[in-house]
Amino acid sequence: MSEKALDIHGKPYSRALMVATIVFGSFITILSSTMLATAYPALMKAFDASTSTIQWLTTGFMMVNGVMIPITAWLLNRFSSKTLYMTAMTLFLVGTVLAFVATDFIVRSLLAV
Repeated sequence: MSEKALDIHGKPYSRALMVATIVFGSFITILSSTMLATAYPALMKAFDASTSTIQWLTTGFMMVNGVMIPITAWLLNRFSSKTLYMTAMTLFLVGTVLAFVATDFIVRSLLAV
């Protein structure tokens, strides 16, 4: 007996697609923070920056995560989960692409936060 999944408006949706999207987004986000933490030597060399300069990049990234976690409950009361998730993933993708094409450390670090 296979019942179709319905959202709160009664529209059917694909659970497999939803789970795949959430897993993919979570994987990319965790991968990004892991790469940032392990890339200190490469970033220092590539941008001729000090350890402290590179560390503030990680600190800013973690601070944004720390601020967004409690704010998420408030946002979920104001917007739909789908809207929030798609907005977050779109902003993450745009920021990643802009950081990739940036020409110097300051621009890349500001976009990464």
